[in-house]
Amino acid sequence: MSAAARLAAEAGLDVLAWQLGWILGRYLHRCGYWQEWKAILHVALAAAERAGDLPGQAGIHRDLGNALARLGSFADAHAHLGLALGMYQRLGDSAGQAHTRLGLGRTLELQARPREALSQARQALESYQAAGHRAGQGNAISNAGWYHSLLGEHEQALACYREALALHREVDNRDGECCTWDCLGDTYRHLGQPDHAIACYRNSTRLFRELGNRPDLAVALTNLGDTLCATGQMPDARAAWQEAHVILDDLHDPGAAQVLARLSRAATATAEASGRAHL
Repeated sequence: MSAAARLAAEAGLDVLAWQLGWILGRYLHRCGYWQEWKAILHVALAAAERAGDLPGQAGIHRDLGNALARLGSFADAHAHLGLALGMYQRLGDSAGQAHTRLGLGRTLELQARPREALSQARQALESYQAAGHRAGQGNAISNAGWYHSLLGEHEQALACYREALALHREVDNRDGECCTWDCLGDTYRHLGQPDHAIACYRNSTRLFRELGNRPDLAVALTNLGDTLCATGQMPDARAAWQEAHVILDDLHDPGAAQVLARLSRAATATAEASGRAHL
C-alpha cells in the first residue's frame, strides 16, 4: 500500500500522495498493521511538507504519534503529537487539538500514567465542546471513564460510560460505541457484576466485528473469555479465546502468547476434570 503513495510522490503529485497515504493509513490502523501504518505515514508526511499543506501535516503528525505509541516508541510519539498540537493551535482548529489530546492520553496510558491521561481527556472534551463536535465529546468522556477505571475510581467510570453511550447513539458513532461497551464491561467486572460485564462484551465484540476492527475485537474477545471463565462457562470462554488468538497471531501481536496460555490452562483443567470423573 505504501508503494502507491510513493509512486504518486515520485510523479510529483504530492497532494495526492499525502492524502492517499493518510487514507490508506487509516485502513492499516484498523487492521492492526502498525509497522506498515508508520511507513506509509512517513511517505505521506514528506509529501505534505513538500506541498506546504499545514492541515495535512498536522493530521499526519497526529497519526504518526498514535502509530509510534502503539509500537512503544513513546518519546517519538510525544514529539509528533506535540508538533500536531502546535499546528492545530496555529490553525485555530479546536477539533484537531482535541483529537491530538486523545492521542496524548492514550500514549500516557500506555506509559502507565493514567492521571495525566485523564487530564488530556478532560482538555480534549473542552476543545470538542468549543468545536460543537458531539462524537468527539463522547469519545473524550469514554476515555476519561477508562482512566478513572485504571485509577480504581469505578463509580466515576460508570457515570462517564453511561454519558458517552448516550452521545454515541445520538450521533451514530459506532466506533466510539463499541469501545465504550468494552470499557463498560471492564468496569462491571471490577464491580463484581459479571453478568452485566458479559452482556457489555458481547455488544462490543458484535460491533467490532461489524466494523472490521480486528485489534480491538481481539481485546474484547479476551475480556469476554476471561469473564466467562470466571463464571464457569468454559466452552464459551474457550471459543472467545480461540477467536482472539487467531486474530492476534495473524497480527503478530505478542498478546497471542498470553491468550494461548489461557487456552492451554483451560485444556489442562478439562483433562484433569475428565480424569477425575473416570476414577
